[in-house]
Parts: sequence; C-alpha cells; structure tokens
Amino acid sequence: MASNFAHRHKICGFLRHVHSVKRHFSSSSSSPGLVETTNSAEIEEIGLHDLAEAQVEWKREKDAELLARSQRAKLAAVRRLHDFLLNGPKEPSTSIWAPLDVEGRAECDRILAHFEERMAEEMKKTEATLVAVAEQRKVPRQIERELDVFKNLYLRVLFRLFREVYRLGADEMEKSGEKGVQRQRAEKAQVERLNAVFDLVPEMTELKRHCFLGVFWLSDGQSFRFLDHLNTKCGRSSLDGPHVNFICHIAIATKEAPILEPLTELATFLPSNFLHLAKVFNSLALIYGQTDNFDKLEELWRKLDRMKSKVPFAEQRSRMKPILARIAHFFRIANRTAPGSLQAAIRRLDGQPFFISAHAKKREENT
Repeated sequence: MASNFAHRHKICGFLRHVHSVKRHFSSSSSSPGLVETTNSAEIEEIGLHDLAEAQVEWKREKDAELLARSQRAKLAAVRRLHDFLLNGPKEPSTSIWAPLDVEGRAECDRILAHFEERMAEEMKKTEATLVAVAEQRKVPRQIERELDVFKNLYLRVLFRLFREVYRLGADEMEKSGEKGVQRQRAEKAQVERLNAVFDLVPEMTELKRHCFLGVFWLSDGQSFRFLDHLNTKCGRSSLDGPHVNFICHIAIATKEAPILEPLTELATFLPSNFLHLAKVFNSLALIYGQTDNFDKLEELWRKLDRMKSKVPFAEQRSRMKPILARIAHFFRIANRTAPGSLQAAIRRLDGQPFFISAHAKKREENT
C-alpha cells in the first residue's frame, strides 16, 4: 500500500533529523554550550518520541494487513476442511476414512455457517481499519484485540470440526469392545483419521497435532492414552511447557473445562516446578468464572488449599496469588459470598504470605 511507503519515509526522515541535530550541535564551538546542549537534547527527545509513534502506527498497519490476509486464508481453510469432512478424501484408496453420520454432517454445516457469520463481522471491522490506514488516519488501537478474537474464533472452529471426527472413532471403539484386536484397530484408525484431517490445516505443527489429540483424550477420561502417545512419539512420559500452554489455550478458547480437569490430578506428569500446574489452575479459574460455575470455583480453591504443604513458599506467593485473586474476582462481581477460608486468604494478599506456614500459625496463637 502507498501508506506503507509513507510510514517508512516518515521514520527515515525522523532518523535523519535526529542525526543532523547531533552533528549541528557537536560542530558548534564557543557559543553558549549549556543552552545549546539542552536544546539539542530536547529536539532529539521530540524526534525520538515522534519516531516511536510512527513505528507503533506502522506496526498496527502491518498487523491490520496481516489480519486481513489471515482471515481470508483461514476462512478458505475451514471451508476446505468442511468439504473434506462431508465428502471424504478425493482418493478413495484411503481405507481408514469413514463418512460422518447424518447428525455429524448437520453439526459440521452448523459450525461452518456460524463461523462464516462471525467471520463476516470480523472482516468488516478489519476492512474499516484498512480504510483508515489507506486514508492515513490513525489506526484503531483495538487491532490487537481483533487479532486475539480472531485467533480464538479460528481455534474454536477447528476444535469443533476435529471433535466430530474424534466422535466417529469413539463410536467405532465402543462397538469394538474394551479389549482385543478390534479395539486396537479402531484406536489406530481414529488417530490416522484425525492426522489426515490435521494435514488440511497448514499451520498444524507436530506439537499442535499432539495437543489436539491430547485434549480429546483428556476430556474423554483417557489421560494415560495421551501420556503413552507422547512417550511413543516424543520419547517423553510427561508434558512439557509448550504442550501445557497450548492445551490451556485450546481450553480457554473453547471454554471446555473437562480438557484441563484431569491435569490437576496428574501433577506428577507435569514439569517439576509449579509454574505449569499454576497455568492449568489459572486457566480453569477463568473458564469456571466465565461460565458462572461457582461450585467448581470453590472446588478449585479447595484443591489449592490442600496443595499448600507441597508448594515452596516462594511459589505460593508468586504463582498462587494470581489464581486466588481471579477466583475472588468472579465471586465478587457476581455478588456472591466466597468460602470463609478463601476470604481469609484474600485478606492476606497485600504484602502477606498467601498461606501461613504451620510455624507462623503457632507463633500467632502464642501471641
């Protein structure tokens, strides 16, 4: 776009201006040095401030262009995926493929229709941003938020379409029984079928493939199948940080708490420090709060309270406090009374340990 050149020209102009000011004042000899140095510093500061603003504006412009291209590409990808799920692969030799049932096909149609409707709204906002860029008006600051909304929307539709394929395999496994050769074949076919669908999504990295398989197994009560898959494919018997982060991202985007709930009971299979388990708890607190599930919020607090003896003091303060604050926030905005033990912990948030150690408790009682 022409405005790209305008922004780059503006940035280069500011840089030349700053350097010329420096050269001018460094070449001055016996005039009032203090005044000139002060003026030089002021002019340089103004120039650098304008330069920073121009760079931010240019970044927003690039983000808007990237968002527009990404929206078109992702819409096309979802349509291709929808077509594949309804009509199957073009090569009939793919023996593992099985057509969706009537209910599954209808659900895929609903998912696509909803996605197209939402995408039309999001693309209209992006178009307004691009018009503002073309007219060299200030690019709206909400472009960053639009990027986040779009990413979550896209992740949500992928999850829902992939879930239809997973459910098809789950039905086959149920018919094949709990054990035996037929069960093993059904499990293998389910994974191969999902991988065939993953191949249609350009940005589907190995990590994302493992995580999407994992979220379905976790929410289906097959946590150890996921761990066994990681051990076979990745050579590790536990989740690492990137896996935990992306699984939490999927759960938050879809508001599917059952994805993360098993991980709270599998702490030994998470990285040794409390950081990643805290990520799981924090994500669950957000999902429960956004879905007004206060019974689960209270249950989450009870789990945290039971874990206090196993968490180092430093991590109690740095990792658990934000989770507690989030749980308390959702109780507060709903005008609901938080559990008494939670209220007591909230009162200690400012400059106090999140949990009082047994030694500190004894000392308090004695005083």
